[in-house]
Amino acid sequence: MKKLKFVIFVLIIFLIFYFTFSCAKAEIPAKEDLIEAETAIEEIPDNEVITEEEQTTTESSMNLEENNEENISALEDEKVFEIGDIIKFDDLEFSVNGITIREGSEGFINLLVEVSIKNNGDVERKISSWTMFDLLDEFKRSQAQSGLVGSKGHIDGAVIPPGKTLVGEIPYAVSEDIKELDLKVGLNLSTEEVEFLNNMLKQIFAGEDISAADIKRAEELENREYVMVKIFLE
Repeated sequence: MKKLKFVIFVLIIFLIFYFTFSCAKAEIPAKEDLIEAETAIEEIPDNEVITEEEQTTTESSMNLEENNEENISALEDEKVFEIGDIIKFDDLEFSVNGITIREGSEGFINLLVEVSIKNNGDVERKISSWTMFDLLDEFKRSQAQSGLVGSKGHIDGAVIPPGKTLVGEIPYAVSEDIKELDLKVGLNLSTEEVEFLNNMLKQIFAGEDISAADIKRAEELENREYVMVKIFLE
């Protein structure tokens, strides 16, 4: 009798242990299931997730496209003239009469650009070759003005009384390899504005500090309407 009770007791313990182990095993994911889960995560399409870096790149590309469109629009609106054309700036009439080429230092030529400026206004106008003119090569690089003075005289600093016409030259040092240039002309500056820009240039050459307000004003004056005159060197 005691032996039978012992067998029944062992059987009960075995059954309890078996069911407990089976339930615990059912709660543990199989190894194959884990591999599939990891694979599923790796297979999430990249285009469904946008990282912060990708968003920044996209915004930069959009800004670059907008800037390019603005530059193209500016080039389309740019007014281009040739030597001999009469150009009107408010009370001023302007033209490039011609050019004179003289020998310069090694690799360079001296280019004298002859211009005429007529004052049709009621007040005298001061002319600055530094702030009103800029000679550009095909890469839009500014060419340096030289100290050469031609037979017509330098126009820089000249004052034109009402009803009078100024004829003079602007001298430039240009690489002898350049065959095409653009003279950027902006004569819609008052005498006071010319003086402001000239004084600012003097401060820069002297190494003096320029205030933020003066820099902003100079940028606004620089962005005023201008025209281009094509110059070809044979």
